[in-house]
Formats: sequence, structure tokens, C-alpha cells
Amino acid sequence: MVWKGWLIDKSLRDKRILGKLKIIDSFVERNGEGGKVRIWKLNIIEVADNDMNRVVKKLEKIMKLGYYVHFTDRKNLVIIFSGRSFRIKLQKILKETKFGAAKFKADVKSLETWKAALEYGTGKGRVDPRYMIKVV
Repeated sequence: MVWKGWLIDKSLRDKRILGKLKIIDSFVERNGEGGKVRIWKLNIIEVADNDMNRVVKKLEKIMKLGYYVHFTDRKNLVIIFSGRSFRIKLQKILKETKFGAAKFKADVKSLETWKAALEYGTGKGRVDPRYMIKVV
């Protein structure tokens, strides 16, 4: 099983992890939302199932506040913030972009976990709610 996600280079306090991950594609993105232009490199990443827990723990330690990363194996979604991560069981992926999956339908039993992730991410994680992925 392979997990796929995307990771913004500027979201990391320590970018050395990028050399240890399988980057399958990269894009430079210019984001002008919120009246401030930001330019970053968006890396599309694949992680083998047996490496996923290690990668999650490392990313929890090196993610900057205000950012998050998510990965999916098409059955589960892992959302990683600075200091914490959440695993959500999925019913289906509702929207995919060239960067990967962006909108998800959670298993009913995982909706509380999603609410906790959203609360943590937009609170302690300081992520702007406009940038959070969509889970229904």
C-alpha cells in the first residue's frame, strides 16, 4: 500500500526530510490569497505503508505552525500538524486535483476525529481555515 500527499517546502523547519522522501512531482505555486503573495514549492510525495508511521512522527516535529500536510492511501486520511496528527477512515475521495486528493467523505465513525483535527489545526496549529482540506 502506498500513501500519497503533498508537502509545501516552506512548511518545514527542517527541509532535510525532503531528501529522504520519494518526490514524484513538484510545482512552483504562486498564491495571492489574503492580499499577500506567497511563492512555494509543492512536492507530491509517495510513502510506503511500512514507512508511514515514522514519516508522520518526523513531520509532527518539523512542521511549522500555520501549515499542515495530508496523505491518503485511498482508505484512510492522515492529517499532520505541528505537534499532532489525526487518522480518519474514509468512505470515498470526492475531489482530486493534479496534486492529489483534496476533498473526502469520512466514515461516520471518523467524523468526530475530523472535527478534532479541524479544531486543533485552526486553533493550536494556526492554519487558516480557508486552506484546510474538505472532509464531509
